[in-house]
Amino acid sequence: MKEFMHWKDSYALGVPDVDRDHRELIEMLNQLHGALLGGAAGENVSGFLAGVSKRVAEHFALEERLMQASAYPDYEAHKLEHQRLLKEIVDIVERSRGFDAVAPDLLGVQLEEWFGAHFRTHDARLHAVRP
Repeated sequence: MKEFMHWKDSYALGVPDVDRDHRELIEMLNQLHGALLGGAAGENVSGFLAGVSKRVAEHFALEERLMQASAYPDYEAHKLEHQRLLKEIVDIVERSRGFDAVAPDLLGVQLEEWFGAHFRTHDARLHAVRP
C-alpha cells in the first residue's frame, strides 16, 4: 500500500506516549487511504472514520491530562483547539455517510493538513514547555 501521509521527524515531540499515538493515527489514516483507493463504500469509510475519531478523542484526553499535570499555561486554548478538531472530524464522518465512494485524494489532503498542522503547532508548543 502506498502511504499518503508519512511520519516526519518534525512530528516527534519527544514524549513516547504522544509520539506513539501520532504514529498510530498516521497509520490509521494510511489504512483508510488504502481502503478508499480500493473502492471502499461510504458506509465502510464512515465506520473507519468513526474509529479514527474515537482514537483521536482518546489521544486528546492523554494530552489534556499531561497539560493539567504540568500546569500548562495555554491549557484552555489547547483544549478548545481539541474540541474544534474533534468537531471537524465528526463533520468529515457525517459528510462521508451515504456516499457510495469518497474521493481518497480530497479526504487524504484534508486529514493530512488537519493532523500535520496540529502536530507541528499546538502539540509542539505544549511539549516544548513541559518539564
